[in-house]
Amino acid sequence: MSFFVNRFLKGKWFAKSNSILSNKNKVLLVIATLRNYMKAGGLKKVRKDLVLLTDYVSDIIHGRYHEYNKSSIILALAGLIYVVSPLDVIPDFLPLGFLDDITIITWAIAKIAGELTKYSQWKSTLITHPSKSDDIEEVPYEIID
Repeated sequence: MSFFVNRFLKGKWFAKSNSILSNKNKVLLVIATLRNYMKAGGLKKVRKDLVLLTDYVSDIIHGRYHEYNKSSIILALAGLIYVVSPLDVIPDFLPLGFLDDITIITWAIAKIAGELTKYSQWKSTLITHPSKSDDIEEVPYEIID
């Protein structure tokens, strides 16, 4: 296991994740902050992974996705908190400052890969089979001049 992952596991990230998980506004603030961070050049390598993690956490927090494992969302949120935290192992303003963030996100994705596969399958069913409420109903109309 890498130095960064060991530091992550020994840090406050899981406790912080667990403590804010019940506060929807705090979780959404982490997600919004992370979406701003994703614009940073150093995170381009894990952009797709970050989008997957933020969507996963967001769908759970909004009550859309229910088939999740609590330890997986805690790990996903801990990784996201780590990325947005200014107090991680390598400050982001330094050269290679995103190296630790990339390592943690890559590791977190690998740890909960099965969970994220289930989530991705669920999400793809929404796209291919929208609910009736998403259908547009045709209504007869006439134009009156």
